[in-house]
Amino acid sequence: MAEKLSRERIVKAAFHAWGRTLFKHTGLHLVARELGVTKPAMYRYFRNKDEIIGAMKDEFDEYVRENIIAPLITILEEHRSTGIPVEPEQLVRGYFTGLFRHFNTRPNHYIFYLHRLIGRTVRESADPGTTRNKLETLLTSLFERSTGYSATAAPSARYLTMSGVFWITHHYRNVLGKDPLTDPAFDPPTPSFSPDQMIFIVEAATDHFIRGFARDVPPRVDYTAVERIASLSPEELTSPDRTVTAITTVVQEYGYAGATVDRIAGELGVTKSSLYHYFKNRNEMLSRMLIQIQEQFASLAALRFRQLRSDEDRLYGFFVLLSDYALLCPGSTIMGNWIRESNIEVHIPTSWVGDLHEKYGFIADMLMRLNVADSREEAFEILWFIGFIVMQETTLRTGHGTVAGPNRPALRDLFMQFTAGRTEQTKETPAAAAASRQGDLT
Repeated sequence: MAEKLSRERIVKAAFHAWGRTLFKHTGLHLVARELGVTKPAMYRYFRNKDEIIGAMKDEFDEYVRENIIAPLITILEEHRSTGIPVEPEQLVRGYFTGLFRHFNTRPNHYIFYLHRLIGRTVRESADPGTTRNKLETLLTSLFERSTGYSATAAPSARYLTMSGVFWITHHYRNVLGKDPLTDPAFDPPTPSFSPDQMIFIVEAATDHFIRGFARDVPPRVDYTAVERIASLSPEELTSPDRTVTAITTVVQEYGYAGATVDRIAGELGVTKSSLYHYFKNRNEMLSRMLIQIQEQFASLAALRFRQLRSDEDRLYGFFVLLSDYALLCPGSTIMGNWIRESNIEVHIPTSWVGDLHEKYGFIADMLMRLNVADSREEAFEILWFIGFIVMQETTLRTGHGTVAGPNRPALRDLFMQFTAGRTEQTKETPAAAAASRQGDLT
């Protein structure tokens, strides 16, 4: 006898059916096909797909509470009762263990987390009730009670959540040969790790968080000199493409859901059909915009790298460039968020991807010379991670006008966390040291 249809079965099928498309397609027909039923049969349990997505969030939250939040609260209560500070390594290992245990038993939850809940810092920053912010609030509280993190508790919590995304993606790519960012039919097995793989990934992630990716770099960087050379000015940047400007304007006025191609065409002063006179379709239009942005950034980076003296300086220069570009070209970030928020499928031609890898090859080679990566493939993964964490911090700090320009002390802290972690030698970050010196003066 066929299994009876239920809310639980529909939610489980949605995780699988939509997860295979990386949540770019969320039609009810996909869920119905997964279950072997008709769409009307599901309307007895859910009125529309938004209700299904709400139920998916509820299930995701329940597993997060069970696997991650509850064990971390136990750590907090144990140390609160004894008055002994939490050891950072214990906290970080506990977080990664819970995170990877969760996604090992529910791999499609990871795709949901990655494509539906991550990367929306500005919008979610005003909503403390989101899963991600609940986690980061708890982690911040734990970091405040740990040794060596009191000055950077909140940024360290954000960095820890982003580190989890990096390491589990790294595992899928390198061990399973699957890419949760790009594979058009991503369907990870359950479980996704063997016991030995689980131990390895937890220890690797913990070690890199505590001790960094490039432990000998920070003491040799002349921060002030690098910032002077690597900083961007508005005059250097070509005017943003009119289409990017139009997308930015429409999103700001109507929000992501209301940013239709008709409205973008109207902002440009043309009809939708006229817009497609220049592009075959929306995919080609957005592909060209993304390629243009990447090519401009690569040329700016190449110019700066020739002026910087060492690979250590170039690595920090890359952080500065990313941050400044996000500040000076907000349209590129808004367009990327619009693509993700609206589940727009954009296929960049393989030949263009190869060209971009060549354009960014000099940055990947730098990471290999610094022993941050062992291969170009790994270097490009780490470049994605760096871009992710810098854009997150920059967007968060500028999303509500709290910072008018570049926040160099915060960027130095982020660079220090990435390169050297929080070893005994680097507990006092550049920003914390500056604050301490200012206190001495006053």
